[in-house]
Amino acid sequence: MEFKTIDINKTKETCLKLRSIAELSSFGVSTIGNEAQKYYDWLENLIERNPSLCAHVYKDNAIIAQIEAQVLDATKGYVNLYSIFPQYRSLGIGSIMDEYICQKFSDLGIKNIEARVSKSNERAVAFYLKNGWLIEGDCPEDTKLLKISKPRV
Repeated sequence: MEFKTIDINKTKETCLKLRSIAELSSFGVSTIGNEAQKYYDWLENLIERNPSLCAHVYKDNAIIAQIEAQVLDATKGYVNLYSIFPQYRSLGIGSIMDEYICQKFSDLGIKNIEARVSKSNERAVAFYLKNGWLIEGDCPEDTKLLKISKPRV
C-alpha cells in the first residue's frame, strides 16, 4: 500500500464517492452529492493547509481509501474522515491508516488527536476503540455523534 496526498484535480469523483460511502456508513444516507462543489472547495482548502494529512491509499495503483485530517492548533489534530471502499474493509487497512495519520501528527508535534463518530455506526465505534481511541462523551454540537480522542505521548 502507498499513501499519496490527494490530488483533487485528478480524483474529484473518487473523493466524492469515498465521502459518500462514509456518510452512508455513519448516517444511512448521503447528501454530499447535492453539494459536490462546496465539498470540493472545502477539501481543496483542507489539502492546501494540511497536505500530508489528506491522503489516498493506493493498492496496485488503484485508490482504495481516503483520509481527511487537519491541525486544529499547536497541540491538537482532528481526523475528519477515514473511508475505505467496502470490498477492502476488514483487511486491517483502517488500522494501517490510523497508524499513518498518528505518525503524521507526531511528525508535526501534535500530541492529541480528536474525531467524531456516529453513535449508530457500531462498526466504526468498535474500530476506534480497538485502535486506542477513547470515548469522551456526546458531541455537544450534535448528540448523534460521540467525541473521541487519541492522546499521544
